[in-house]
Amino acid sequence: MPLANSFRENIGTAIQCEIPPDAWWAMDYHIDWRFGALLHRQGIHGYFGPNPTISSADAEPEYAIQGSQQDFDFLIVFD
Repeated sequence: MPLANSFRENIGTAIQCEIPPDAWWAMDYHIDWRFGALLHRQGIHGYFGPNPTISSADAEPEYAIQGSQQDFDFLIVFD
């Protein structure tokens, strides 16, 4: 189901970017699924080790894939 034109235009104006009519979208999309897809796209398969973007230097490392229920309430993806 495509996003409504007026909705795409309002969001596009807010983020200063044109959202195409065929943009993919999801609700309650798990953060782990998105991180997994991004890592897979970068050629990182299997073990998803410590992620320096979410780990502080003086703490135990946190991992990109955490097995949590955290999610994006609304996600729009396009080129």
